This record gives sequence, C-alpha cells and structure tokens, in this order.
Amino acid sequence: MDKMRIVDFFPCIWERYYTPYFVVDQSNSGDQCILFHSNGICVITIAPSHPLFTKEKEIDSIDFQSRLNNQVFGRWKKGGQFMKPESTLCLIKCKDGTQFTMYSRVQGTLIEINKSLIDNPSLLVKKPWSDGYIAVILPPLHKSENQKKNLLSLENYQKLEKMKISCTT
Repeated sequence: MDKMRIVDFFPCIWERYYTPYFVVDQSNSGDQCILFHSNGICVITIAPSHPLFTKEKEIDSIDFQSRLNNQVFGRWKKGGQFMKPESTLCLIKCKDGTQFTMYSRVQGTLIEINKSLIDNPSLLVKKPWSDGYIAVILPPLHKSENQKKNLLSLENYQKLEKMKISCTT
C-alpha cells in the first residue's frame, strides 16, 4: 500500500481561504481569476483558460507602468491607488510578440503588485494562484459582495469551459 503524505489530506492555502471568481474575456486580456479571501482581500491572477496556458505562450516581460509607484501605509492602507474594474494593472509581453493587458476586474485600493514578476515573469504561469499572482486589491467592504455578482463562480466557469471544449470537438 502506498504511503499517504499529510499534504494529501489538507487542501492548499488558496482552497482553504479563497473563493475563486472568473472573468471570461475574448479581447486582448484573456481570462482572469479573482481570488476573494474571507477577509475581503482580492488576489488578481490569470485563469486556467488564459492563452498563456492554453497556447503555451512564453512571457518576455511584464510591465506594471505607473503601478510601481503605488505606496500603501498604515493599518487602513492609506495612499494606495484607487482601481476600477477596467483599470489596467500591467501589460504582459510574450516572446512571439503577443501582448495581454491585465485589468483590475474589481473596484478597490491597490495594496500590492507582485514585483517578483518583473524579474521572474514565468511565475505567472508556473504558480498563478500563489507566487505568480499579479496584484492584491482591497475592495470597500460594502461593495465586495456586490462585485462578485458581476463575476463567474467556479461552478459556472467550469460549465462554460466544458461547453467550449464540447463545441470544439
């Protein structure tokens, strides 16, 4: 009988504390995932259906533009840039010349961008729901639940992806 590891019994951190929601976008950004933490924080990353995965694109660079100037301080996260759902977070440039514009997808204060992606952009594809996240945003508490209504739940996202697969086969 194979030995079970302790990690086989426990879900990873994002499965325990985050609820994934998705934006399916056929424009120049690709599909994105927003991980909502139980405390209201949102982690922005790419979805499994993003062309970086499905077409196995190789990332050349990630340009955060003016987002690198974001300065947050204090308990109430003062000074962070205010983001709207259509606010640009970064531009992903691939080695084949393709580019993807990544958006906030939620309204709130930009708490952090993942500066490690500048030196190691492959993290975005290798570990998208952990070390390869794009940004962290803190939505206003009274708007957090309302913003989820405009996004796809994991269940609806999976149904949509199954429909896409069945249509192409």
